[in-house]
Amino acid sequence: MTKNNGGFRNQAAAITLFLIGAIVAISLVMGGSLSPLGGGAVGWIGKFISKILGTVFGISSYLVPASCFYFGARFLLYKVDRVDGVQRTGAFAGLLVSSSLFASLALEGVFVNHLTIVGAGGDLGALVLKFTDDGIGSFGSYIVALTVMAGCVIFLSGTNLVAVAVAFFKAVKLLGAGVIEVLKFCVPLLIRAVGASKTLFSFIVKTIKKRREKAKTPAREKPRAKTEPSPDLYKPLAREEETNQTPPKIVIEEQEKPPLKVVPGKSPEEEQKPQRSFNLPPIDLLDKPDGVQADIDQEAAYANARLIEEKLQGFGIEGKVTEIKPGPVITMFEYKPAPNVRVGKIASLSNDLAMSLSALKVRIISPIPGRDVVGIEVPNQVRETVCLRELIENQKFSKSGPLAIAVGKDISGAPYYADLATAPHLMIAGTTGSGKSVLMNSLLASMFYKTGPDRLRLLMIDPKMLEFSIYEGIPHLLHPIVTEPRKASAALKWAVGEMENRYSLLSEKGVRSIDSYNAKIESEEGADSAKILPYIVIVIDELGDLVMSGTNDTQGAIIRIAQKARAAGIHLVVATQRPSADVVSGLLKANIPARISFLVSSRVNSNIVLDAPGAESLLGKGDMLFLKPGATSLERIQGALITDDEREKIVEFLKSQGNPVFDEKITEVINKPEQSEGDGDGERDDMYEQALEVVRAEGQVSISMLQRRLKIGYNRAATIVEQMEREGIIGEHQGAGKARQVNLPEQE
Repeated sequence: MTKNNGGFRNQAAAITLFLIGAIVAISLVMGGSLSPLGGGAVGWIGKFISKILGTVFGISSYLVPASCFYFGARFLLYKVDRVDGVQRTGAFAGLLVSSSLFASLALEGVFVNHLTIVGAGGDLGALVLKFTDDGIGSFGSYIVALTVMAGCVIFLSGTNLVAVAVAFFKAVKLLGAGVIEVLKFCVPLLIRAVGASKTLFSFIVKTIKKRREKAKTPAREKPRAKTEPSPDLYKPLAREEETNQTPPKIVIEEQEKPPLKVVPGKSPEEEQKPQRSFNLPPIDLLDKPDGVQADIDQEAAYANARLIEEKLQGFGIEGKVTEIKPGPVITMFEYKPAPNVRVGKIASLSNDLAMSLSALKVRIISPIPGRDVVGIEVPNQVRETVCLRELIENQKFSKSGPLAIAVGKDISGAPYYADLATAPHLMIAGTTGSGKSVLMNSLLASMFYKTGPDRLRLLMIDPKMLEFSIYEGIPHLLHPIVTEPRKASAALKWAVGEMENRYSLLSEKGVRSIDSYNAKIESEEGADSAKILPYIVIVIDELGDLVMSGTNDTQGAIIRIAQKARAAGIHLVVATQRPSADVVSGLLKANIPARISFLVSSRVNSNIVLDAPGAESLLGKGDMLFLKPGATSLERIQGALITDDEREKIVEFLKSQGNPVFDEKITEVINKPEQSEGDGDGERDDMYEQALEVVRAEGQVSISMLQRRLKIGYNRAATIVEQMEREGIIGEHQGAGKARQVNLPEQE
């Protein structure tokens, strides 16, 4: 590397880089949404640059203008050769990637100026973190990020590590010599001061004893009145002179008592209508709760509050627990930190608090939305079982809509309900054994207790062929339970067609929802009950199996239903135990705003489902986080339990009411794909002729080529290739890496 000789090319390159760097820097500073000028000072180009760089790199996007200034200065001062330029460009790229990774690790969730930083490392940092976190964990990711950053900075700055090490050791040597000299001077003085203190202390003790001996005999001290044990267990932590500190308040919300007799599913409006032949299941089919509610251990609650304050104080965090809110499964401790305390630091201590409290897991909400406190959720020693019957009996459930769902109890012990009609779709995720299947069964039972088959029809898809088999034959079914992925794809296509048909009916009546349509039909003279449109709920037990074994049409149908089917009265409930990015896509999440996550394996999975961490810290066995539509905070709920015996009783009662009446149209549509895909020897696939044109044009054939060109699934492409082989159009498979012989004549 030599000094620049002032060439015109280098000067022009330097000026261009300075100009680009200035434009990008101004766009980042003044074009963001948090800019005091609101982005108006840089126009749409600046906003676009700020948006793109911020989305991809996050906070590390400021390195982009820095790199422009750096290389501009080098062009101006040095004569840069190609090899050196490539090396330094690679170093800056490594610095950009490692800084994005570090920002995603260190700054994600930090609370600054009443805002929580999300996506600090941008999409690039999140992508790199996903691979490093799965492979080497968070600690290993920190080491990799810091090592790469340090190496790139050292290379770009041209620092000599040997010289730095020599200077460091010299500084340590000088510092050690200075400390030794200070100790030589201070130790004798300290010894003298200790001796003088002992003498002074002994003098004070003797003086006090003499005064006590001269004093009169004191009156007998009155015995202290016994105080309540709970507040005494809570001792002040900060300073001994603060004797007026009050213990935290235990807040117990009074629960609404259920009415003595409640007939589920009958609102006052429905009682005025003539009774139908179908009877809803009686409440006696569900087991009564044992009636034993876990007592609130106030002494343990105060002791845990004291331990929380002690542990946080040990990490240099001052504050106090202001309120304690016991719940059926966890107890919420509201901790108010001292001013100027970073809540992100508190959030990083969940494992330390769990160890101090001897708890399985501790979840920290930093901060509680709309409050100036941090929520610390600690599992109870004894968990309360939430029975489905006590939720069904509650008056709130009786007054709810026809698609009401008894979800469970929140952290205060209050019953929690959701309405699928307003959701309008629901996604459920969780590992095996976390409570996902129990919630699915509770969801179905809740709807059975609210709505009969004349107003509710179910389309159930169960690729695992295990979970929904018990419901085979109930009157609510539109079609026998679908277990094959190809038939499931056809069933979803039928649902899209039914949705479009219903929109046409709504348009003819001049209404905007299925409820308005049914009300208009019922108000007409001589109304035909057959014209009333029932709600259709499509329940998919394992979305991952369906997506992996299905085609692009399957995913497209699911997304299309999620986008448009609300007004038509068609609702989706999808569940998966593999909440990965290829199963739960961004487009699917955008159209299913109501999402529930049980315990998941990692923080990445929690972010995929809920767009926030937390599900990885749940306790399992029904412990869930619920993201309501339009909400910015998560609700923690303990799910209701329905046993296999209760489920069997409900199914037997429903079957005794009558047999299912299947829709012939959906049966015809579902049976078509098997023939159209050419499973029989004499049937040709609908896309067979198009496949022949592709083979003729390319002069070769493979299953993957047909998949790409025709946008079909693997099974369908393989079937077409087998048909071509049987007809002699192509030769036999010659082995890996060898093309089949094509016997098609070229088209003239």
